[in-house]
Amino acid sequence: MLANSEILLDAFCNAVGDLVECYGGVKPETTLTENSTDQHDFTAIIGMCDEALSASIALTTNADTVRGMSRIPLANLVDWLGELSNQLAGRYKNKLAIYGLQPRLSTPTTVTGQLLQLGALAGEVYVFSVQWPGGSFEAQLSLELESGLDLQEDHALASAEEGSLSLF
Repeated sequence: MLANSEILLDAFCNAVGDLVECYGGVKPETTLTENSTDQHDFTAIIGMCDEALSASIALTTNADTVRGMSRIPLANLVDWLGELSNQLAGRYKNKLAIYGLQPRLSTPTTVTGQLLQLGALAGEVYVFSVQWPGGSFEAQLSLELESGLDLQEDHALASAEEGSLSLF
Protein backbone atom coordinates (compact mmCIF):
# COMPACT_ATOMS: atom_id res chain seq x y z
CA MET A 1 0.00 0.00 0.00
CA LEU A 2 1.34 3.44 -0.91
CA ALA A 3 1.72 6.15 1.71
CA ASN A 4 -0.44 9.25 1.40
CA SER A 5 2.43 11.43 0.20
CA GLU A 6 3.39 8.90 -2.50
CA ILE A 7 -0.20 8.77 -3.76
CA LEU A 8 -0.45 12.56 -3.86
CA LEU A 9 2.94 13.00 -5.54
CA ASP A 10 2.12 10.39 -8.18
CA ALA A 11 -1.17 12.15 -8.92
CA PHE A 12 0.69 15.47 -9.17
CA CYS A 13 3.30 14.06 -11.58
CA ASN A 14 0.52 12.63 -13.75
CA ALA A 15 -1.25 16.00 -13.78
CA VAL A 16 2.00 17.74 -14.79
CA GLY A 17 2.55 15.18 -17.56
CA ASP A 18 -1.00 15.64 -18.85
CA LEU A 19 -0.60 19.44 -18.94
CA VAL A 20 2.71 19.37 -20.82
CA GLU A 21 1.44 16.73 -23.24
CA CYS A 22 -1.60 18.90 -23.99
CA TYR A 23 0.46 22.03 -24.78
CA GLY A 24 3.94 20.67 -25.49
CA GLY A 25 2.89 17.64 -27.53
CA VAL A 26 4.92 15.04 -25.58
CA LYS A 27 5.08 13.58 -22.09
CA PRO A 28 7.85 15.37 -20.19
CA GLU A 29 10.63 13.91 -18.11
CA THR A 30 9.67 14.77 -14.53
CA THR A 31 12.27 14.36 -11.80
CA LEU A 32 11.99 15.06 -8.08
CA THR A 33 14.90 17.37 -7.20
CA GLU A 34 16.55 18.40 -3.96
CA ASN A 35 17.13 22.03 -4.87
CA SER A 36 16.09 24.46 -7.52
CA THR A 37 19.06 25.02 -9.81
CA ASP A 38 17.47 26.74 -12.80
CA GLN A 39 17.18 30.48 -13.08
CA HIS A 40 13.64 31.59 -13.88
CA ASP A 41 11.87 34.90 -14.19
CA PHE A 42 8.18 33.93 -14.03
CA THR A 43 6.31 32.14 -11.24
CA ALA A 44 2.60 31.38 -10.95
CA ILE A 45 1.21 30.17 -7.61
CA ILE A 46 -2.20 28.71 -6.83
CA GLY A 47 -3.56 27.36 -3.56
CA MET A 48 -5.99 24.57 -2.86
CA CYS A 49 -7.55 23.25 0.34
CA ASP A 50 -10.30 21.18 1.90
CA GLU A 51 -10.79 19.65 5.36
CA ALA A 52 -7.99 17.08 4.90
CA LEU A 53 -5.52 18.85 2.62
CA SER A 54 -3.85 22.21 2.25
CA ALA A 55 -1.56 22.66 -0.74
CA SER A 56 0.02 25.17 -3.03
CA ILE A 57 1.29 24.65 -6.55
CA ALA A 58 3.92 26.86 -8.14
CA LEU A 59 5.16 26.83 -11.73
CA THR A 60 8.48 28.60 -12.23
CA THR A 61 9.91 29.11 -15.71
CA ASN A 62 11.14 31.58 -18.31
CA ALA A 63 9.44 33.57 -21.06
CA ASP A 64 10.49 31.22 -23.88
CA THR A 65 8.81 28.21 -22.23
CA VAL A 66 5.62 30.19 -21.56
CA ARG A 67 5.51 31.34 -25.21
CA GLY A 68 6.24 27.82 -26.45
CA MET A 69 3.30 26.32 -24.57
CA SER A 70 0.84 28.69 -26.22
CA ARG A 71 -0.78 27.96 -29.55
CA ILE A 72 -1.36 31.64 -30.27
CA PRO A 73 0.85 34.75 -30.06
CA LEU A 74 0.78 36.00 -26.49
CA ALA A 75 0.24 39.59 -25.49
CA ASN A 76 0.53 38.78 -21.78
CA LEU A 77 2.88 36.01 -20.64
CA VAL A 78 1.99 36.60 -16.99
CA ASP A 79 -1.70 35.82 -17.57
CA TRP A 80 -0.92 32.71 -19.62
CA LEU A 81 1.38 31.25 -16.95
CA GLY A 82 -1.35 31.93 -14.38
CA GLU A 83 -3.78 30.04 -16.62
CA LEU A 84 -1.36 27.11 -16.94
CA SER A 85 -1.06 26.91 -13.14
CA ASN A 86 -4.86 27.01 -12.92
CA GLN A 87 -5.13 24.15 -15.42
CA LEU A 88 -2.50 22.14 -13.53
CA ALA A 89 -4.39 22.63 -10.25
CA GLY A 90 -7.64 21.58 -11.96
CA ARG A 91 -6.06 18.44 -13.37
CA TYR A 92 -4.59 17.63 -9.95
CA LYS A 93 -7.95 18.23 -8.26
CA ASN A 94 -9.62 15.82 -10.72
CA LYS A 95 -7.05 13.14 -9.87
CA LEU A 96 -7.64 13.64 -6.13
CA ALA A 97 -11.40 13.14 -6.46
CA ILE A 98 -11.13 9.32 -6.38
CA TYR A 99 -9.75 9.67 -2.84
CA GLY A 100 -12.69 11.75 -1.69
CA LEU A 101 -10.68 14.98 -1.71
CA GLN A 102 -12.45 18.00 -3.20
CA PRO A 103 -10.19 20.99 -2.57
CA ARG A 104 -11.24 24.48 -3.51
CA LEU A 105 -8.84 26.44 -5.67
CA SER A 106 -7.65 29.99 -5.16
CA THR A 107 -7.08 32.50 -7.93
CA PRO A 108 -3.59 32.13 -9.41
CA THR A 109 -1.02 34.79 -8.65
CA THR A 110 1.86 35.36 -11.05
CA VAL A 111 5.05 37.22 -10.18
CA THR A 112 8.01 38.22 -12.29
CA GLY A 113 11.56 39.01 -11.30
CA GLN A 114 15.09 37.80 -11.65
CA LEU A 115 16.35 34.59 -10.06
CA LEU A 116 13.06 33.71 -8.38
CA GLN A 117 13.33 30.98 -5.76
CA LEU A 118 10.46 29.53 -3.77
CA GLY A 119 9.99 28.08 -0.34
CA ALA A 120 7.07 27.23 1.91
CA LEU A 121 6.38 28.18 5.52
CA ALA A 122 4.66 24.93 6.46
CA GLY A 123 4.17 21.38 5.28
CA GLU A 124 6.30 19.23 3.03
CA VAL A 125 7.75 20.81 -0.10
CA TYR A 126 8.45 18.84 -3.27
CA VAL A 127 10.18 20.36 -6.30
CA PHE A 128 10.03 18.66 -9.69
CA SER A 129 12.19 19.47 -12.68
CA VAL A 130 10.00 19.10 -15.78
CA GLN A 131 11.72 18.93 -19.17
CA TRP A 132 10.67 18.18 -22.74
CA PRO A 133 12.07 19.21 -26.14
CA GLY A 134 10.02 22.43 -26.15
CA GLY A 135 11.04 23.80 -22.76
CA SER A 136 11.29 23.25 -19.05
CA PHE A 137 9.88 24.45 -15.78
CA GLU A 138 9.94 23.61 -12.13
CA ALA A 139 6.72 22.52 -10.48
CA GLN A 140 6.61 22.87 -6.72
CA LEU A 141 3.98 21.17 -4.58
CA SER A 142 3.65 22.13 -0.91
CA LEU A 143 1.45 19.77 1.11
CA GLU A 144 -0.05 19.76 4.59
CA LEU A 145 -2.23 16.75 5.39
CA GLU A 146 -4.64 16.15 8.24
CA SER A 147 -3.09 13.69 10.68
CA GLY A 148 -4.61 10.23 10.42
CA LEU A 149 -5.67 10.75 6.80
CA ASP A 150 -6.04 7.39 5.04
CA LEU A 151 -6.43 7.73 1.28
CA GLN A 152 -8.50 4.96 -0.28
CA GLU A 153 -9.48 4.82 -3.95
CA ASP A 154 -13.19 4.95 -4.75
CA HIS A 155 -13.64 5.20 -8.51
CA ALA A 156 -17.30 6.06 -8.05
CA LEU A 157 -16.03 9.47 -6.87
CA ALA A 158 -13.95 10.10 -10.00
CA SER A 159 -14.52 13.32 -11.90
CA ALA A 160 -14.10 13.81 -15.63
CA GLU A 161 -10.55 13.93 -16.94
CA GLU A 162 -9.44 17.00 -18.88
CA GLY A 163 -10.59 16.72 -22.47
CA SER A 164 -13.04 13.89 -21.84
CA LEU A 165 -16.71 14.06 -22.71
CA SER A 166 -19.20 13.74 -19.85
CA LEU A 167 -22.90 13.70 -20.59
CA PHE A 168 -25.33 14.56 -17.83
